[in-house]
Amino acid sequence: MLNSIFPNACENCGELFFFKTQNYFCDKCLSLIKHQKTFYCRSCGDGVTNCQRCLSNRFFKDIQVYTKYSPPISKIIHELKFNKVKTMSKIISNIIADDFKRFIKTKNITKVIYIPQSKKLEKSRGYNHLKEILVELVPEFMIFEGIKKIKETRMQMNLSKEERETNLIGAFDIEENADFKNQNVLIFDDVLTTGSTIREIFKLIKDRHINNIYGYIITKS
Repeated sequence: MLNSIFPNACENCGELFFFKTQNYFCDKCLSLIKHQKTFYCRSCGDGVTNCQRCLSNRFFKDIQVYTKYSPPISKIIHELKFNKVKTMSKIISNIIADDFKRFIKTKNITKVIYIPQSKKLEKSRGYNHLKEILVELVPEFMIFEGIKKIKETRMQMNLSKEERETNLIGAFDIEENADFKNQNVLIFDDVLTTGSTIREIFKLIKDRHINNIYGYIITKS
């Protein structure tokens, strides 16, 4: 009844709309979000298509990016990460579900790692936004939670490319008995810029007798 009397304005286009499950983004704007080709190195995640670094020293077996970091998906991620609108996790999971599950199946992924937050940030936010998305996409037994962030760092989005490369060095740790032997592991993140964040997680697990390491990122900035 309230919805019919007081329709909400979409956070993206500003148009009034009648909502069913959430009152932030209208169906028309959500329908604009599609799988979109972006340019980046599929080995290290850096924003180049002919990465000289990876010619002789490859990192990931493959990295998949769903779409570009632009409205409305960028606004949805912002609401989830910074405005504590937890329901946005279901919107994002619905958007990427088909592509994500296809990638998981094609690459025979057996374990998924999401980028951890510091204890301080997770306490402030109340949840890890990446885990909230993942639990909508894969069974919980596939989600590995043995990686922790052990030091506070500056937000990557506020740093230069050079600063991003050093900001996260030594920021993560992994439980000693973590076993990935003969598995195909996926590292999951929301925004790819230089690839420095996912490469730090790659370094933690690369010597644990893993078959292959993949990356899946929601957007590329």
